[in-house]
Amino acid sequence: VCVCVHVCIRTQILQSAAEVKKREDRVQRVRSLMRDAEKATQEKQYEKAIECYDTAIKLEKKLLTLVTGKAQAQILSNKLEDALKTFDHALKMSPNNATVVFNRGVVNQKLGRYSLAVADYLRAADIQPRNAQAHFNCSLCLKRMGHL
Repeated sequence: VCVCVHVCIRTQILQSAAEVKKREDRVQRVRSLMRDAEKATQEKQYEKAIECYDTAIKLEKKLLTLVTGKAQAQILSNKLEDALKTFDHALKMSPNNATVVFNRGVVNQKLGRYSLAVADYLRAADIQPRNAQAHFNCSLCLKRMGHL
């Protein structure tokens, strides 16, 4: 019995070590993809950046930074509808993230969807009351809608 327990414990330790190594490799790959995406964005290679973010997201689905980075690259490549969908996904991950709500408002504003942008800016301001940019952008949209 003692030998069997020893073998079982050793097997579990080896499996755990293999899992840790696999996790470390995945984390390093995600970091590398993030660096590649950031470099591509700086070089205005937005499609490449989006591809890097997509690959990284497949490896690490719960990392909000990857999702918002992808959305920013989509904005820069003028894929605004895609950016909206990506920000919606980010909000499912982090529903009360003022920055994500604000950025979705920016996209709605760029698309001329002022009432949706106002709703996003108001929500961002509710979450983060000192967000002066949310208040300012909200007033710009209200003015465009003829409410100011």
